[in-house]
Amino acid sequence: MWTSIAPVANGFGTTRNVIQSASHNYAGFYHVTPASEELYRMALNCLPVADSDKVPRPETAMHEGLRKLLHADFCTTVTTGYGSNVLNFPAVLDETWVVLMDEKSHNSMFVAAYLAKPKGIRKFGHNDMKHLEELLEQAVAETFHVLVAVEGAYRCVIPLYRADNWR
Repeated sequence: MWTSIAPVANGFGTTRNVIQSASHNYAGFYHVTPASEELYRMALNCLPVADSDKVPRPETAMHEGLRKLLHADFCTTVTTGYGSNVLNFPAVLDETWVVLMDEKSHNSMFVAAYLAKPKGIRKFGHNDMKHLEELLEQAVAETFHVLVAVEGAYRCVIPLYRADNWR
């Protein structure tokens, strides 16, 4: 059960109830009962813990397996789409890029683009392919590097631009 109100204590010991809006609660642990808390404590106190220097972590094995599968030099994973955007946009983009995004894209895409410090970030109207095409033509006139970032399925399809058609 998820609860939107959570007690939070500050460093001076004062506790206040706040509206919890910072997490998705994927695991469903916000409504901790005395019985579930006892189970968590028992598991933490009684289950054996491996020496991490001697036993490879499961995510290390997963990353290595994915790296080999994808024939990549390196592979990492993140736990959320937000983390994925914040990790990957700055890794790919720099000041030579213009980013075009649907105005209704998730906040993580805008934050990630901002962190990447591209030449420009522009929003097109939601599902408005004509507006996207106009912005794309303007961006192509400015730079060779343009990223169109969208999430979800779109009803319209714009023509694929090729580098030799852009200038």
